[in-house]
Amino acid sequence: MNLTVLEPIQSFITVIIRKINYYNQNIHHLNIPYITMSPQCQQCQSMIKGRSDKKFCSTSCKNKFNNAQKKVTRSVTEEIDGYLHRNRTILHSLMQDSKKEIFDKLVLVRSGFQFDYMTGIYTNKENKMYRYVYDYGWMDFSDQKVLVVAKMKVTRK
Repeated sequence: MNLTVLEPIQSFITVIIRKINYYNQNIHHLNIPYITMSPQCQQCQSMIKGRSDKKFCSTSCKNKFNNAQKKVTRSVTEEIDGYLHRNRTILHSLMQDSKKEIFDKLVLVRSGFQFDYMTGIYTNKENKMYRYVYDYGWMDFSDQKVLVVAKMKVTRK
């Protein structure tokens, strides 16, 4: 084989070897978790037997770990979910079967409506911003009035 053909391949291999050597010399500076030969259970820290990618020693430990994670999430979101559901209940009771109504802000506030809690924001073509809580939206109509709309139900075939 011609040496001129091998030169680019040789230089490529040299670059790769240098990069590997650099990585090996500097890896101790990185906080990369390493895989041990005997992994520990994430719940009880006992040694795991079986597949090398297992995270838990048993189904029981897996369930305990996941339930603890969900409990943390539930406790954080429970209060916010309460405000969202309360806001929707207030709008539903005020709107009844109507699609669009104007209410005094004071009526909403006295009902316990929390204006800071919403599930989405929609800006229409006229640059007017509607704040939504599930299927009801509201927009400041004036300083004292609020326009409330019921989102149209989409029927899918």
